[in-house]
Amino acid sequence: MLRSFDTSVLIVGAGPVGLTLAMELASRGVDVTVTETRRAGEPPNVKCNQVSARSMEIFRRLGLADRIRNTGLPPEYRNDVAMCVSVLGTELSRIKLPSRAGRVRGEKGADGHWPCAEWGHRINQLHLEPLLFSARAAAQPCIRILNRTQFEEFIQDSDIVGEDSWGHGVPAVWLESVHVIASGIAATPRVG
Repeated sequence: MLRSFDTSVLIVGAGPVGLTLAMELASRGVDVTVTETRRAGEPPNVKCNQVSARSMEIFRRLGLADRIRNTGLPPEYRNDVAMCVSVLGTELSRIKLPSRAGRVRGEKGADGHWPCAEWGHRINQLHLEPLLFSARAAAQPCIRILNRTQFEEFIQDSDIVGEDSWGHGVPAVWLESVHVIASGIAATPRVG
């Protein structure tokens, strides 16, 4: 089966970075297509357990910071980082970081020296991705996600730009017009 459509930007990978980029571009009126090898709702191979302060600033601009902060660890759960000789062994050192509720109350931690409008937030990718997907589905009609589609190769000539993909009944997707292709860390595209 061969499908054809127009898109301004093709993003390879619907992880936190790919979805955030898609939402950022869509918020500016850019038509975006995201290819993802996983099925919709399939859990990721987790690579993220903390969202940085700068990323939280982006999420605030997208209107997601409060939703993200209310997801993950309980409000009073401290975010300390302990260094130990083994899992149950002697503690060598500890970086004290306040809980989410503590931050709201103004408590400072060992990371309080960074002058940011937002602070980092501990949230596992298993909780972050569904939140980003639901935000995309509810508010961003110009984002198209092609699940079960593997990016293989970028092909371009004077008339057409193509993205050779394979997936569940989608061996190739031809893009009539594309300006940018952005690829995630796990993608292995061969650019032609």
